[in-house]
Amino acid sequence: MPTDGYSMGSRCCPTRQGAGVTDVLRSVSVPHDVASAVQVRRQLAADLRECGLAEDSVRDAVLLGSELVGNAVRHARPLPDGTVRVSWQITGGRLRLTVTDGGTGTGTGAPHLVSADPTATAGRGLSIVDAIASLWGVETTDGSTQVWVALPARSGAAAGSPRALARLAAPT
Repeated sequence: MPTDGYSMGSRCCPTRQGAGVTDVLRSVSVPHDVASAVQVRRQLAADLRECGLAEDSVRDAVLLGSELVGNAVRHARPLPDGTVRVSWQITGGRLRLTVTDGGTGTGTGAPHLVSADPTATAGRGLSIVDAIASLWGVETTDGSTQVWVALPARSGAAAGSPRALARLAAPT
């Protein structure tokens, strides 16, 4: 594992159908720390650019990923191994991004939209998610909470090249 505590998942499996990428999946485990959002943003942006996504799709995904990781770190417990798990997948022209944490454990319930006071410095994260994502939702179990978002995975001018796809598939 790298010394920064950032662990890449063992899978990043792009496949091609016709001229475009139809599936790419990566799963990462990051420390339950606000600095982890930076690592997730970098890897997510790199993967999506490598796959030829339009820059506006990359920016939206990076913003949503950052919000979800930040919320997990601020409002939830880590998973039993002290991490937060983040995964992304492109299938059928849709990007799905999922953040899994150890749940709140505070009895406040699942993540939900709140109405923030106009002068508040916090409390708008899920409102941003709601405004940008095509769909989003929350799935809870006894030991974890998953917040997921879906948005269109629009291709840029150049689709992911075979060389770029091969780099994504290489073990890390």
